[in-house]
Amino acid sequence: IDRSASMGARDPDLKGKTRLDEAKRRAKELVDSLGRNARAMVIAFDDTARTVMPLSADVSALKRAIDSIEQTDKKSKLKTAYQLAEAQASFNPEQLRPGAGSLPDVLVYSDGRVADANDLSVRGNLRYFKIGSDESGNIAIVAMNAKRNYERPTEVQIFARLANFGTHAEPLDDPIGLCIVVG
Repeated sequence: IDRSASMGARDPDLKGKTRLDEAKRRAKELVDSLGRNARAMVIAFDDTARTVMPLSADVSALKRAIDSIEQTDKKSKLKTAYQLAEAQASFNPEQLRPGAGSLPDVLVYSDGRVADANDLSVRGNLRYFKIGSDESGNIAIVAMNAKRNYERPTEVQIFARLANFGTHAEPLDDPIGLCIVVG
């Protein structure tokens, strides 16, 4: 599950929920649909990856692990998450038995805004579930500053710099100033 900064976006079709909320919802639906002897693991990733829940058949524990994933302010790199999943699957003793079958399925829940898409080398059964829309903006506050107005001490000016990381680039070169009166 992608937990990068862009997963905090709220697309109109998500009815006020974040992309991460939607990814968690879909992942929990998958856990609910697992077969009787099926096992799953949960990995959260941004520019790093970490195992949130090792291979388990415990549906409740898997869902709690999914719920525990928190968004970060980092970029997304899928390669490290895939390498972690592949490494953990390789150490599964059941997988190493002769005739045990193919590599396990790897399901990725992400908005697809990964910084290393060209570096990926995927083996096995990878399924990608796109969260969010490419049409939605991906605007972020990249700098912020607050200063008290010395001529009017009850006012504080806040300046924010926004950057558009979306696919439809609109220039946002000028800082936006807000004046908030502190009373």
